Amino acid sequence: MATTVLKAENVSKTYPGVRALDDVSIDCQAGEVHAILGENGSGKSTLLKIAAGALKQDSGAIEINGENLASADPRLAASLGLATVYQDDSLVRELTVAQNLYLGAPRGTVKFQNIVSWAETQIGRMGLGIPVTALVGDLTPAHRQFVEIVKALMANPKVLLLDEPTSTLDIEGVRKLTEIIRQLTAMGTGVIYVSHRLPEILELADRVSILRDGVHRGTFPVTEDLAEQDLVSLMIGRDIQSEYPEKMGLTGGAPILSARNLAGRDFHDVSFDVPRLRRRRRQWSARGDACPGRARRGARGRELRRRTGAHRLAERSARRRSSLSERRPFRRIDFRRARFA
Repeated sequence: MATTVLKAENVSKTYPGVRALDDVSIDCQAGEVHAILGENGSGKSTLLKIAAGALKQDSGAIEINGENLASADPRLAASLGLATVYQDDSLVRELTVAQNLYLGAPRGTVKFQNIVSWAETQIGRMGLGIPVTALVGDLTPAHRQFVEIVKALMANPKVLLLDEPTSTLDIEGVRKLTEIIRQLTAMGTGVIYVSHRLPEILELADRVSILRDGVHRGTFPVTEDLAEQDLVSLMIGRDIQSEYPEKMGLTGGAPILSARNLAGRDFHDVSFDVPRLRRRRRQWSARGDACPGRARRGARGRELRRRTGAHRLAERSARRRSSLSERRPFRRIDFRRARFA
């Protein structure tokens, strides 16, 4: 039986006027990737902050490696074996990569005069070619994200929380992160993974939990039968077809762009057509009164337009007379008889 490395039980959190989390219970096993999905505002980030000790819950309990997180204290959570990588990194831009890693290392790990060689070892363990003497402010967002991950992994955590880790990564960066996560899970580390990129969830995760409006809607195993459409339906609480219905009134004409058997470095055998869209004509009945256009033709249409025009003209004249009557009367002044002081 796998060991539970993180457990959140009946966790609730309320902000003024908002119930961010409502009696949420999830767990993460050693060596698994547990994904958390939900729309914006569903409570994902709040749950991660409570598990990391950065935010205090109103009720419920957090356990890390079987130990209760007694207070909202990130240092206590780290000492119990938890590390967190947030979407916004916590690196100091004015310091080098080696100096930033040194700030995140446990006290007594390395002497300051040896931090360059030590940092190169830490970066090399992950197979990253990031110069440790470069200023963090000069790095790309993707490299800063990997430095933050290396910084979190230096303490060999038992559970790692990743909040949107691929938001700044390209395809190659996502591949590298996937490789790192698989290495961690092979060593028994549990990973809580939050992302909006559904293909990553289907490729990496072993289980997925759905949060909607701060409520845990269920935990499901990630199998080959689980599709992206199923995840979207679980997140929004209804069928995706009702959320994005098929557009009516458009028909496809002759294609204006066609592609066949395209191939490249990251794709192959891609074919598609882009049709010219034409608006479908509505089918009206044979009766003239069933078609709005026909009702305004002929003698009947002319009479209708005449009456409508006369009615509008009468309303306009009435409004003008009303506005004139509300004005104050103009008093004519005879300047020839007026006396000035």
